[in-house]
Amino acid sequence: MRLPDPDKSYAVFLGTTKYSGDLVDRPLPAVRGNVTDLIAALTDHEHGSFLPDHCIDLVDVDDATHILRTIETTARKATDTFLLYVAGHAFPKDPGGNELFLFLPGTDLARTLWWRDALPYAEIRDVLHHSVPANRIVIVDTCFAGMALTEAMAADARQLFDVTGAYTLAAVGPNSRAIALRDAPHTVFTGLLLELLTTGVPGLGELLSFPRVFPYLRARLLDERREEPHQRSSGTAEHLGVVRNRGLNGAWALPEDMARDLVSREPAARAAVLDKFEDLFHTGTAAVKVRVRALVVPMIDDDSRMVAEKAADLLDRFHPDWPRRPGRRSALHKHLTDPWLLTFSPVLAAVATVMLWPVANLASLAISIPAAACGHIVAAAMSARVSTPDGVGH
Repeated sequence: MRLPDPDKSYAVFLGTTKYSGDLVDRPLPAVRGNVTDLIAALTDHEHGSFLPDHCIDLVDVDDATHILRTIETTARKATDTFLLYVAGHAFPKDPGGNELFLFLPGTDLARTLWWRDALPYAEIRDVLHHSVPANRIVIVDTCFAGMALTEAMAADARQLFDVTGAYTLAAVGPNSRAIALRDAPHTVFTGLLLELLTTGVPGLGELLSFPRVFPYLRARLLDERREEPHQRSSGTAEHLGVVRNRGLNGAWALPEDMARDLVSREPAARAAVLDKFEDLFHTGTAAVKVRVRALVVPMIDDDSRMVAEKAADLLDRFHPDWPRRPGRRSALHKHLTDPWLLTFSPVLAAVATVMLWPVANLASLAISIPAAACGHIVAAAMSARVSTPDGVGH
């Protein structure tokens, strides 16, 4: 693994903090904090990999043509690595469609042809496809950000961007909303990404790449009951570091071969890592056990069924009382023990018994009590599912 060549690498940061029309009362000031602090992290003299004057700030630019030309000319200069960061409100042109449009300051959803004042992500993708860098990294922190991944594209577009050296990191899936908490300095996704890049990850070696950080980022987001992030990688970009790891400090480090196989595109390689994780778990210190489990948790949703089942089995053997997904079991437990629901269930059982008694007598108890219990569990599960943080979707 290596860092980008600073003399041959460039980055563009695109975001919008203020909007027009229906969105005028839904600004995203956190986008400014995202861009400022990401540039600071990536250009840090000791730990970063980009030069400050090679980072272009396009926050609150309202001219789509100017934005595309800037991306094009900057990407043309980058013969080694080009990074594009996008944050703000975004929306598909048609319900159920996969054409993602990024809102600019002048975009007004109330207008019939609102997309004419927005920036189509497809045009950004076309510009990147015709650029020359060996490595292309795209980070999208918007609602429906998963539409930027090739899995969500039409077949022709998928072929267009599935090229060597391309890596895309999306804050949420193609049908989900990203979150920006009120008065927070960053959006939720970028804030956690920044935390990992600036504080480091013990055990991940000297350099941090986005694919290596991804399992930790995903685990943290799921632990806080946020939307699940997504990534897509092809070729060399997955082995390209972006910052030096500040979390070393002599701590245990994941062996280089295991770190490489963990993000391998071959299911057999990822499955083999799980066998090694089991050995580490049984022989390592308490700190190593925690880190190993953090790496295994995201693998229960691996694209390979073999890997996913092996990871789930391994977690069960690590500790049968641990929830496979951090935070999910505790959320359901919280709602199962909610005082209002605990009070409502007996009341529901009593009402059902009174209504059924003239017809079925004691048989009414056999119906009403299980029905109340089932209703309690369903209500708790639905409450845990729909609970959302006090924030703004973007």
